[in-house]
Amino acid sequence: MKGNTISVKPLNDSGKIWLEKTLQLLKVQEYDKGSVRNYMQELALLFKHYNELRVRPQAGAYRTVFGFY
Repeated sequence: MKGNTISVKPLNDSGKIWLEKTLQLLKVQEYDKGSVRNYMQELALLFKHYNELRVRPQAGAYRTVFGFY
């Protein structure tokens, strides 16, 4: 059986920034540690899958995605 090939892809700088900001948000909202871990793993896989995309985290986009002001 072939393993997960997405997880071996590198994470680009844009993905790292988004993961960091998301982690900060989840900690502020006091989510359970298990939920945070699982959510962050899923996001990391998603960002690795779409590794070629470069998304600059802008304040307006961040507010739109997370509803955080």
